[in-house]
Amino acid sequence: MVRKLLSIFSHSFEGKVWNIVADRQGERLLIETRKGSEFSTAFHIYDRASNSLMIKNLSFEEKWWIGISFFDGKLAVFHVFQGTDNPDQKEFFAYDLYEKKILWDKADINIVDFREHSFVAYAGENGEAQSYDLMTGSRLTSPVTGETVPGENVFLKYPLHYAQGTDHFNTVARFLSKLGFVELQRGIDYFEGHGVVIMAFYRGGTELVNELVVMDMEQDIVLQECLGTGLKGISDRAFFIYHNTLIFVKDNTDFFTFQLPQ
Repeated sequence: MVRKLLSIFSHSFEGKVWNIVADRQGERLLIETRKGSEFSTAFHIYDRASNSLMIKNLSFEEKWWIGISFFDGKLAVFHVFQGTDNPDQKEFFAYDLYEKKILWDKADINIVDFREHSFVAYAGENGEAQSYDLMTGSRLTSPVTGETVPGENVFLKYPLHYAQGTDHFNTVARFLSKLGFVELQRGIDYFEGHGVVIMAFYRGGTELVNELVVMDMEQDIVLQECLGTGLKGISDRAFFIYHNTLIFVKDNTDFFTFQLPQ
């Protein structure tokens, strides 16, 4: 029997959590938050070893039309949209998170691939693919070689999503109804592992309530949270697993990590 899950870390951001990216070493998360009322974006780094935010409220000259392209723990590559009418026109810049400085800035390339120590981009409208050094931004004379950075991070695990009307949705919904969770809508996120079963689901009509339940293998509830109310739609992923911790965001701004038993 598993006792109640232990909360490891929590933080309330001023803006909505918009994106979370993990580095390839599995040590840090880069969190992007946005404040729509001010058209401002900030970035924060959660360090797994210390269970703390090692960087808070990092921002740049461009406050809104900016996003994360790549993150490896020490270095992050950001993209800036040059025009709102054409999302393909981007400027890229690399930022050293330890030295707190921009390493390079390029407005005439289109990055299509990241490697371990380099990236591949097209220069100009009709240019060929070229390799560039990730730290300096300098063009490499050698041809495009090397392994692409894997698309899936091995330290992250995501739930399965069961859409309403599917057999898996109906099976899990019937199980949850026995616990008093009825009239489920839209979809269910389901994960089984680390000695627990984690389910996030929606109830309500035009305004949904998003709830999360964690059960041990004896079907005892070890964590229950309301992730949001008055929702018009569902989220892409209500939670994810990072190493052996459960991570989720409540009310768009409150970031939580919980220790899993295995």
